[in-house]
Amino acid sequence: MNPTSTNRVIAAAATASLLLCGVAACGDERGAPPPVAPAAGPSAGGDLDAPRPSDAAFFRRFHLMASWLPEPEGLAEGVRESTLVLTARVTGVRETRVLGTGDDTHGFVGVTLEPVEILHGSKAQGLDEITVEFDNPDPSGTPALLADLRPSLPEGQALWFLLWKGTLPPTAKKDVRVNPDEKAYYRLIHPFGGLAIQGPSGIVTPLADTDHAPPPGRASLAHDVQGAGKLSSLAKTVKAQ
Repeated sequence: MNPTSTNRVIAAAATASLLLCGVAACGDERGAPPPVAPAAGPSAGGDLDAPRPSDAAFFRRFHLMASWLPEPEGLAEGVRESTLVLTARVTGVRETRVLGTGDDTHGFVGVTLEPVEILHGSKAQGLDEITVEFDNPDPSGTPALLADLRPSLPEGQALWFLLWKGTLPPTAKKDVRVNPDEKAYYRLIHPFGGLAIQGPSGIVTPLADTDHAPPPGRASLAHDVQGAGKLSSLAKTVKAQ
């Protein structure tokens, strides 16, 4: 795919959620999901804090186009901007959607989660499962990617900061509605701190840039997440927000 076509497809993927649809299918004016009672479950210590290096390798295979996403300025803002924060296990991976045709295509791969504990927010009503979409700029390579990923699903838990794709930004006009296809999925609030796992010597954010550092004087979700030390401690802090 040439650079111009690639940029055009990524732009289409980023704006797909601002298509018009009927009010009955889209919920209220802000597109917020109707609340569902949180699931309960233990999240402190034990399995949550057990490091599994192969889990980091699994997650590093994914991508989220984030150049247009501002990173939340700290943990409190990351929690506030998320519609769902939870600890969960990965149960599967699959292709979800492909946008465009021919050479101008942009795909998505979905990771399906089994919740262990919901720490903030609630699952969108009507969804049978929680599927987090990641960008796949080359859909032609999806079969090989899935064949590589499926035998190596993570063994441990991760902590996820998620935004339901049925959510419109606060600045959206009242007559704008979400594309119904978006409403079946979530995305990370931001790759740099939106996914956290336990590492041998602290919390690892496997999708963050290896040399990531916030600009001077600016707080960072990834920095706060990594600073918690243990995943169980981070879970407790999120619940206290």
